[in-house]
Amino acid sequence: MTQQIKAVLLLTRPATAAEAFAARIRSLDLPGLEICAAPLMQITPTHETLDLGRARGVVFSSRNGVEMANALTQERLPCHCVGQSTAALAAETGWAVLTREQTADDLVEHLLTTDSDTPLVHIGGRERRGDVAARLKQAGIPTTEHVAYEQNLLPLPRPAIAALRGPAPVIAPLFSPRTARHFAQTAKPSVPLWLPVISPSAAEPLESLGSGRVLVAKAPNADAMADATLEAYREATRVEGAPRGH
Repeated sequence: MTQQIKAVLLLTRPATAAEAFAARIRSLDLPGLEICAAPLMQITPTHETLDLGRARGVVFSSRNGVEMANALTQERLPCHCVGQSTAALAAETGWAVLTREQTADDLVEHLLTTDSDTPLVHIGGRERRGDVAARLKQAGIPTTEHVAYEQNLLPLPRPAIAALRGPAPVIAPLFSPRTARHFAQTAKPSVPLWLPVISPSAAEPLESLGSGRVLVAKAPNADAMADATLEAYREATRVEGAPRGH
């Protein structure tokens, strides 16, 4: 007998990150939750190789940076990471993790008060927040920036459009302000909508939707987003009708 669909989870992250988050959510064994791949961003490399040159250390502010570096070079240097997930992936793939901080601001503050081998290189994407390299360089820590990939926005996939038209409530976790803005501009929901977001900055663009329940994660990481998604599932499957406001 086919299980009744109680809610649909739209995974808006790029494929690799979406698969990891899906595995985390599946481990919670949530009855009636259908998972729908709905990537709103595609990660595309900007180079075929990566030359770390004179760098004595690397800064990673996302898992994408680690994945791209792994694909482009065999070198492995000490690294400073934003996010436990980023640090875990770096450690698993041979980088010597010296620093694990929750946010870019925390990382910059730590590096400003800690002796580290330099120069550093920040490996990241074309679209980025935090200005890590610029802030470190301005403070006297030799740091360059290497744009290893682009984050290209994608149209909302047809299965996602269908889900947003019903009949089941939709839960759409959003992991960046840029993705949240894109979702708000493209989604035309006619079903009850729950939106776990990674930060208050990611919540702001969703005001233009005019409906939906926004849940801001307690910390900007995958664990907290999983917790927010679980809370959204519990609300969505016990409340009838569209959530009111934010």
